[in-house]
Amino acid sequence: MSESIAIQTDTTIQLATFYLEEMLIGIELETVQEINRNIELTPVPHSPEFIKGIINLRGNVVTVIDLRIILGLTKTDITENTSVVIVNHENEQIALLVNKVADVIYAQTDLLETPPANLTDTESKYFKYIYKMEKELLMVLNITEILNINLEQTQTD
Repeated sequence: MSESIAIQTDTTIQLATFYLEEMLIGIELETVQEINRNIELTPVPHSPEFIKGIINLRGNVVTVIDLRIILGLTKTDITENTSVVIVNHENEQIALLVNKVADVIYAQTDLLETPPANLTDTESKYFKYIYKMEKELLMVLNITEILNINLEQTQTD
């Protein structure tokens, strides 16, 4: 979908939001299957660093990805606030490990901005948009780019 189609004046999109450290991150709600706080991880030996492990989600084995590592932050420590955001990507369930779940918001698409030019190529491809909220900035993930890049890394490792 081209950006001109994705951003239409006077429309809104729903974003599920969560925190990675102090950074507010959003993901388009239609890609989110569920948010789960029950994290019983099974480690996967010899997997890339960004794969935290796997979980059993009602009989389905789901890979858990540590977004903090992908975005160049430190590893996520699992606390009582830690959750996984289960997304559907190309008919596969993938869990994104996040520090803390926030809210579902409605963002006006005409107020979504492209990431600033001073981000590196790597950083800018992980984010589709920046959304200025009253008290903070919301970074909207490019989930396809994150998952495609990292699936490629696992195949070449």
